[in-house]
Amino acid sequence: MLEKQEGTQAVVGKVELGKDEFVVAYTHENGALPKGTCVTFSIKDWMDEDPPLKGQIVLLVNIQKFIKGWRARKAYAVKAESQKK
Repeated sequence: MLEKQEGTQAVVGKVELGKDEFVVAYTHENGALPKGTCVTFSIKDWMDEDPPLKGQIVLLVNIQKFIKGWRARKAYAVKAESQKK
């Protein structure tokens, strides 16, 4: 299994399924981006078996700025085992 990179935690606000499948999340704590910053990611970039859920804490990796806003190129579920350091 590949190790996850350092990233930014965010809260899933919306999961959009249909023609364009994407997730809207808001940064959970100050870090690379201020708390509450909107970041989207494609369902194709979700790195977990179970789909993301509204209210779920996720780890966003490789966040890039686009004309329409911030986009994460990878997203992971935050799980109990990922909290250990």
